[in-house]
Amino acid sequence: MIEYLLKMKKRVFLIPGAKGAVPFMHSFKQTCGENIDCAIIDSLPTEKSAKKRYPDWRREMNIYVNDGIRKGMLDFSRDKFITHSLANSLFPKWMLENGVNIDTFVAVAPCYPGMLRWNKNKIPYEIYLRYLGFTLTDDQLAQAGERIREKHLVYSNDDHRACQKKQERFGEIIGAKPHFVPNCGHFGSTSGVNKIDILEPIIIGKC
Repeated sequence: MIEYLLKMKKRVFLIPGAKGAVPFMHSFKQTCGENIDCAIIDSLPTEKSAKKRYPDWRREMNIYVNDGIRKGMLDFSRDKFITHSLANSLFPKWMLENGVNIDTFVAVAPCYPGMLRWNKNKIPYEIYLRYLGFTLTDDQLAQAGERIREKHLVYSNDDHRACQKKQERFGEIIGAKPHFVPNCGHFGSTSGVNKIDILEPIIIGKC
Protein backbone atom coordinates (compact mmCIF):
# COMPACT_ATOMS: atom_id res chain seq x y z
CA MET A 1 0.00 0.00 0.00
CA ILE A 2 2.81 2.42 0.89
CA GLU A 3 4.63 1.65 -2.37
CA TYR A 4 1.38 2.27 -4.29
CA LEU A 5 0.91 5.66 -2.63
CA LEU A 6 4.51 6.62 -3.43
CA LYS A 7 3.89 5.80 -7.07
CA MET A 8 0.79 8.02 -7.10
CA LYS A 9 2.53 11.05 -5.56
CA LYS A 10 3.59 13.87 -7.84
CA ARG A 11 7.35 13.99 -8.44
CA VAL A 12 9.77 16.77 -9.27
CA PHE A 13 13.44 16.22 -10.14
CA LEU A 14 16.05 18.98 -10.06
CA ILE A 15 19.12 18.51 -12.25
CA PRO A 16 22.14 20.70 -11.34
CA GLY A 17 24.67 22.16 -13.74
CA ALA A 18 28.46 21.94 -13.56
CA LYS A 19 28.64 23.67 -10.16
CA GLY A 20 26.33 21.13 -8.54
CA ALA A 21 23.16 21.90 -6.62
CA VAL A 22 22.64 25.64 -6.00
CA PRO A 23 20.63 27.29 -3.17
CA PHE A 24 17.35 27.73 -5.07
CA MET A 25 17.14 23.95 -5.50
CA HIS A 26 17.33 23.29 -1.78
CA SER A 27 14.76 25.96 -0.96
CA PHE A 28 12.39 24.66 -3.63
CA LYS A 29 12.66 21.14 -2.25
CA GLN A 30 11.68 22.43 1.18
CA THR A 31 8.71 24.27 -0.34
CA CYS A 32 7.34 21.06 -1.84
CA GLY A 33 6.49 19.66 1.58
CA GLU A 34 5.15 16.14 2.09
CA ASN A 35 2.63 16.01 -0.76
CA ILE A 36 5.23 16.10 -3.52
CA ASP A 37 8.30 13.93 -3.91
CA CYS A 38 11.14 16.28 -4.81
CA ALA A 39 14.65 15.01 -5.49
CA ILE A 40 17.89 16.76 -6.39
CA ILE A 41 19.92 14.46 -8.62
CA ASP A 42 23.21 15.29 -6.92
CA SER A 43 25.02 12.11 -7.98
CA LEU A 44 25.81 13.57 -11.42
CA PRO A 45 29.36 14.73 -12.24
CA THR A 46 30.31 18.37 -11.58
CA GLU A 47 33.31 20.42 -12.70
CA LYS A 48 35.17 19.16 -9.62
CA SER A 49 34.64 15.51 -10.57
CA ALA A 50 37.58 13.51 -11.90
CA LYS A 51 35.38 12.16 -14.68
CA LYS A 52 33.06 14.86 -16.00
CA ARG A 53 32.67 14.48 -19.76
CA TYR A 54 29.21 13.93 -21.23
CA PRO A 55 29.61 10.11 -21.36
CA ASP A 56 30.34 10.17 -17.61
CA TRP A 57 27.26 12.34 -16.99
CA ARG A 58 25.14 10.05 -19.19
CA ARG A 59 26.33 6.93 -17.35
CA GLU A 60 25.42 8.36 -13.93
CA MET A 61 22.07 9.60 -15.23
CA ASN A 62 21.31 6.13 -16.61
CA ILE A 63 22.16 4.54 -13.27
CA TYR A 64 19.84 6.96 -11.44
CA VAL A 65 17.01 6.51 -13.94
CA ASN A 66 17.25 2.71 -14.12
CA ASP A 67 17.20 2.49 -10.34
CA GLY A 68 14.18 4.80 -10.18
CA ILE A 69 12.28 2.81 -12.79
CA ARG A 70 13.15 -0.48 -11.08
CA LYS A 71 11.76 0.84 -7.80
CA GLY A 72 8.65 2.25 -9.50
CA MET A 73 9.61 5.75 -8.42
CA LEU A 74 9.99 7.34 -11.82
CA ASP A 75 7.45 7.86 -14.61
CA PHE A 76 8.59 10.34 -17.26
CA SER A 77 5.07 10.83 -18.61
CA ARG A 78 3.99 12.28 -15.23
CA ASP A 79 7.17 13.66 -13.71
CA LYS A 80 8.49 17.22 -13.84
CA PHE A 81 12.10 18.29 -14.32
CA ILE A 82 13.90 21.53 -13.43
CA THR A 83 17.37 21.95 -14.93
CA HIS A 84 19.99 24.62 -14.32
CA SER A 85 22.81 26.05 -16.42
CA LEU A 86 24.75 23.43 -18.42
CA ALA A 87 22.20 20.75 -17.54
CA ASN A 88 19.99 22.46 -20.12
CA SER A 89 22.20 20.98 -22.83
CA LEU A 90 22.86 17.64 -21.14
CA PHE A 91 19.30 16.63 -20.23
CA PRO A 92 17.63 17.33 -23.64
CA LYS A 93 20.53 15.53 -25.32
CA TRP A 94 20.05 12.56 -22.99
CA MET A 95 16.29 12.59 -23.64
CA LEU A 96 16.82 12.26 -27.38
CA GLU A 97 19.34 9.46 -27.02
CA ASN A 98 16.91 7.49 -24.87
CA GLY A 99 13.67 8.35 -26.67
CA VAL A 100 12.17 9.82 -23.49
CA ASN A 101 8.99 11.92 -23.33
CA ILE A 102 8.39 13.98 -20.19
CA ASP A 103 5.52 15.95 -18.70
CA THR A 104 7.10 19.27 -17.68
CA PHE A 105 10.52 20.84 -18.27
CA VAL A 106 11.71 24.08 -16.65
CA ALA A 107 14.99 25.43 -18.00
CA VAL A 108 16.65 27.84 -15.56
CA ALA A 109 19.45 30.00 -16.98
CA PRO A 110 20.38 27.77 -19.93
CA CYS A 111 24.07 28.02 -20.77
CA TYR A 112 26.28 26.01 -23.13
CA PRO A 113 28.65 26.61 -26.07
CA GLY A 114 27.20 29.14 -28.48
CA MET A 115 25.35 31.01 -25.72
CA LEU A 116 28.24 32.31 -23.63
CA ARG A 117 28.78 36.00 -22.94
CA TRP A 118 31.92 37.47 -24.42
CA ASN A 119 34.90 37.85 -22.08
CA LYS A 120 38.62 37.16 -22.19
CA ASN A 121 38.06 33.60 -20.94
CA LYS A 122 35.21 32.80 -23.30
CA ILE A 123 37.20 31.17 -26.10
CA PRO A 124 39.19 28.69 -23.95
CA TYR A 125 36.12 27.96 -21.81
CA GLU A 126 33.95 27.36 -24.87
CA ILE A 127 36.56 25.00 -26.35
CA TYR A 128 36.75 23.21 -23.00
CA LEU A 129 32.96 22.75 -22.84
CA ARG A 130 32.91 21.39 -26.37
CA TYR A 131 35.67 18.97 -25.40
CA LEU A 132 33.51 17.80 -22.49
CA GLY A 133 30.61 17.21 -24.90
CA PHE A 134 28.37 19.84 -23.29
CA THR A 135 26.89 20.86 -26.63
CA LEU A 136 23.41 20.98 -28.10
CA THR A 137 22.37 21.93 -31.63
CA ASP A 138 19.22 23.87 -32.46
CA ASP A 139 17.84 20.81 -34.22
CA GLN A 140 18.43 18.65 -31.14
CA LEU A 141 16.76 21.27 -28.95
CA ALA A 142 13.72 21.46 -31.23
CA GLN A 143 13.42 17.67 -31.33
CA ALA A 144 13.64 17.50 -27.54
CA GLY A 145 10.90 20.12 -27.33
CA GLU A 146 8.57 17.85 -29.27
CA ARG A 147 8.98 15.25 -26.52
CA ILE A 148 7.91 17.57 -23.69
CA ARG A 149 4.27 18.35 -22.92
CA GLU A 150 4.87 21.62 -21.05
CA LYS A 151 7.99 23.80 -21.29
CA HIS A 152 9.14 26.89 -19.36
CA LEU A 153 12.18 29.15 -19.51
CA VAL A 154 13.36 31.11 -16.45
CA TYR A 155 16.04 33.69 -17.21
CA SER A 156 17.36 37.12 -16.23
CA ASN A 157 18.89 40.25 -17.74
CA ASP A 158 22.28 40.14 -16.03
CA ASP A 159 23.35 36.52 -16.40
CA HIS A 160 27.17 36.63 -16.31
CA ARG A 161 27.48 33.34 -18.21
CA ALA A 162 24.95 33.44 -21.06
CA CYS A 163 23.52 36.13 -23.34
CA GLN A 164 19.91 37.08 -22.65
CA LYS A 165 18.96 37.11 -26.34
CA LYS A 166 20.42 33.64 -26.84
CA GLN A 167 18.53 32.36 -23.83
CA GLU A 168 15.35 33.81 -25.31
CA ARG A 169 16.22 32.09 -28.58
CA PHE A 170 16.60 28.83 -26.62
CA GLY A 171 13.05 29.28 -25.36
CA GLU A 172 11.70 29.98 -28.83
CA ILE A 173 13.32 26.89 -30.34
CA ILE A 174 12.13 24.51 -27.65
CA GLY A 175 8.73 26.18 -27.49
CA ALA A 176 8.93 27.30 -23.86
CA LYS A 177 6.84 29.89 -22.06
CA PRO A 178 9.27 32.64 -20.95
CA HIS A 179 9.47 33.83 -17.34
CA PHE A 180 11.75 36.86 -17.04
CA VAL A 181 13.08 37.49 -13.53
CA PRO A 182 15.17 40.70 -13.38
CA ASN A 183 18.52 41.07 -11.64
CA CYS A 184 19.04 37.41 -10.73
CA GLY A 185 22.19 36.74 -12.74
CA HIS A 186 22.79 33.04 -13.34
CA PHE A 187 20.51 32.05 -10.44
CA GLY A 188 23.47 30.46 -8.66
CA SER A 189 25.41 31.04 -5.47
CA THR A 190 27.47 33.92 -6.87
CA SER A 191 24.26 35.66 -7.94
CA GLY A 192 22.92 35.54 -4.39
CA VAL A 193 19.68 33.84 -5.46
CA ASN A 194 18.30 31.60 -2.74
CA LYS A 195 14.78 31.17 -4.11
CA ILE A 196 12.97 31.47 -7.43
CA ASP A 197 9.38 32.41 -6.63
CA ILE A 198 8.03 31.67 -10.11
CA LEU A 199 8.82 27.96 -9.71
CA GLU A 200 6.04 27.47 -7.20
CA PRO A 201 3.11 28.43 -9.47
CA ILE A 202 4.73 26.65 -12.42
CA ILE A 203 5.34 23.36 -10.63
CA ILE A 204 3.60 23.18 -7.28
CA GLY A 205 0.47 24.97 -8.41
CA LYS A 206 -0.12 22.27 -11.01
CA CYS A 207 0.81 19.24 -8.95
